[in-house]
Amino acid sequence: MFHGKIYVPIFECTVKVVIAPNDASMLRSINYYLRKRKDEPWLTPPEAAFMVEHNDYTDSYILFFNKKNLTVNLINHEKSHVLEQILLDRQIRSTGEVRSYLDGWFSNKLTLMFRDNGFKPYGTL
Repeated sequence: MFHGKIYVPIFECTVKVVIAPNDASMLRSINYYLRKRKDEPWLTPPEAAFMVEHNDYTDSYILFFNKKNLTVNLINHEKSHVLEQILLDRQIRSTGEVRSYLDGWFSNKLTLMFRDNGFKPYGTL
């Protein structure tokens, strides 16, 4: 199980990245966070997911991926949800230059994290 963090300084938040080796681990990881929030557990693992954790000190956003489904398309899809939520939580419109800058910056951070930890997302064609 891989756990990484990307701190987004301009918005003072953290994005946690969890990459599970299989479906069972994926489901355990997601349900761990759901139990912390006192939410109902999921019964089947998704291909990927994201969650938000708010507390008094910082916002955390969590990206969950299953290693067997680690595609460029899926990574960008879930990343888009997280970036939109970061901006929404700060009452910033999720269009234009701010979104474009954040998308490029975050894509670079994710790419480096995957590369530095031996993950090779594959294309969907």
